[in-house]
Amino acid sequence: MNLKNILLCLMILASFEASAQVGINTESPDPSAILDIVSSNKGILIPRVELTSIDMNLDGLSGQAEGLLVYNTGSVLAKGYYYWNGSEWTNIETNSAISPKIDLLVCAEVRMEPQVFKAGVPFVGTIKMPYTGGNGGKYPAASNWVPSTGNTGLSIRLKAGRLEYGYGYLTYDITGTPRFSSPTAASFPITFLDKNCTITTGDAEDAVIKNRATVGRLQATNDNGASGFHRVITSPDGKYSVRVFVPNGVHLANADLQIRSNLAPLTIMWNGHVSYQGGTLGHSSNALRLPLANMWYGNTIYAGNYANSDTAIAVSTDANAAWGDPDVYYYAPEQRSYMWTSTDVNDKTVYTLSFMMGAPNPFVGANESEASKTKAYLQINQIRATE
Repeated sequence: MNLKNILLCLMILASFEASAQVGINTESPDPSAILDIVSSNKGILIPRVELTSIDMNLDGLSGQAEGLLVYNTGSVLAKGYYYWNGSEWTNIETNSAISPKIDLLVCAEVRMEPQVFKAGVPFVGTIKMPYTGGNGGKYPAASNWVPSTGNTGLSIRLKAGRLEYGYGYLTYDITGTPRFSSPTAASFPITFLDKNCTITTGDAEDAVIKNRATVGRLQATNDNGASGFHRVITSPDGKYSVRVFVPNGVHLANADLQIRSNLAPLTIMWNGHVSYQGGTLGHSSNALRLPLANMWYGNTIYAGNYANSDTAIAVSTDANAAWGDPDVYYYAPEQRSYMWTSTDVNDKTVYTLSFMMGAPNPFVGANESEASKTKAYLQINQIRATE
């Protein structure tokens, strides 16, 4: 190579070093780009490969660079653009650019989280608005906040998103300081594309739900002077206890449920349902008085015939007193569900009980040996409305 050619090559290399940019079809590449390709009627053709797995090495060797971009033409992975993230090939979403469209806004099924407001307390949450007939199109965020009516002080605004194909949800931000507490509702006029409606939210009453459960054998007891075997559960607030109890020598199948007020005399309204091999049955009362605290009560006794009563029967009077249907076993374990609350109109707490008990041989008299083979399950759910 002669000196003239050497100097020419050095000049060309120096020009690339000086600019640190390359322009194709342009003499002035964008200063922010290392490569600027200009065309009004052509595109860039990315290498086309057949990916056979998400961790495929293109050249059969490990160590391909993060950010490597290809277009997959194979059938193992969906066709489209993929980039290597350092450990696997990741698809770049390639939805067609279509105008968003839905069939219907399902305004009656709107959901808000958190579910309730408190007057004067700043609120920040989200609202989910169902729709049907989505076509997969993208939609932008709303530019304006929509103020509430009814329970004023709140505003909502649509977040950007992409429609599902068919059923889906629009998401709104909701913020502000409500004038009233739930269940006073806030309403908002909604317009999305060519659909509109008014949604109402915040009309739910909040509740505090607690539960407690116990599973295990019957234990020896002499509560209220009645000797036998029992398993006890107490409500989370400590106000009530429920037990399954069988007196000494009585068949395990004849065990009964009993209830106790732990803090004070009170009156409850309740219902109980039993599922057994022969069908179902139930008991209930508008006003069952528990006249003494810390006394176990039932309201029925089995003595050849059922003696039903709306008057509580203390265990100290008859150890066979049963709350609801006597005998928790009918050839096989019964499934029982009870619900109760006090008759005090200011008491906003309701309790539910789930129960089952079994034994290998239920038709033997209760003693320590047989009680050790039993298994009883009791669960109390306590639901308290906060408003």
